[in-house]
Amino acid sequence: MKKNIFRALTLFTALSFFTSCLKDDSLVLDPSKSDNVIEFANPAQNDDPTAVYPKYTFGFDIKSAVDQTIEVSYSGPKVGAPQDITVNVAPLTDGVAVKAYNDENGTSYTQMPAANYKVNATSVVIKKGQSRASFTITYATDKFDLNKQYVLPLKITSVSSGTISGNYNTILLSVAARNKYDGVYRSTGVFNHPTLGPRNIDRDKTLRTVNANTVSTEIGDIGGSMNLVVNEADNTVTIVGQVSASQPLIPVAGKTNTYDPTTKTFKLNYQYTGGGGFRVVNENIKLK
Repeated sequence: MKKNIFRALTLFTALSFFTSCLKDDSLVLDPSKSDNVIEFANPAQNDDPTAVYPKYTFGFDIKSAVDQTIEVSYSGPKVGAPQDITVNVAPLTDGVAVKAYNDENGTSYTQMPAANYKVNATSVVIKKGQSRASFTITYATDKFDLNKQYVLPLKITSVSSGTISGNYNTILLSVAARNKYDGVYRSTGVFNHPTLGPRNIDRDKTLRTVNANTVSTEIGDIGGSMNLVVNEADNTVTIVGQVSASQPLIPVAGKTNTYDPTTKTFKLNYQYTGGGGFRVVNENIKLK
């Protein structure tokens, strides 16, 4: 409750006084009365605009080197930098920013180890007349512990001229490595209801990495979430999930759950109880 009140007050203050968060270029401001700031440009949708630090989420394939481009911006009502502006950036390695975010949001993100990334430039120049400059980060996603949720904090440490944004001088990059099962699939099959009868399943599903051999997706066509755990020794699949505390997903007698690596298809049979009996789902989930 206190957190929500604080966030509401913060948002009200930001809207009332037009503080240094100048992400909305559509605001009509008098250039003679407002100053631009130097900040990180949004690299994606901000996960929570009211959080102590802006956080952005990304997923990359598991490789020895994956590049990501990050931009710094001369933001505000004035178009283009009045002169060359050198912007110095650095990763924050002490874990303080990650802890602050976790404490505020009840999350358990882990500071990304230095061995997992390289910031390829720590100084960039926004050229006179321009509004942005960029640098790249190289991730070694093959070194990621897929059981951890990594965050890389970045900070604008100094600029050669101008004002550093008070709100977007530090950002958090939540970076995950995608396992080989991660992707967009097509699900086809049947949902068998004990009293209403069968209905067809024919829809896209996104399978998201949980760890090296586990992905999560929705249950049948009813939503919710279940984990598909692949035993890579024999490609059998264990389904872990529940519709409610009293409705866990359980195997169907005489049926198997498997993954076919050739066709990249999950062949699933599972059920859960409810009024009138078991709801039985038979579905094939194939990579598109």
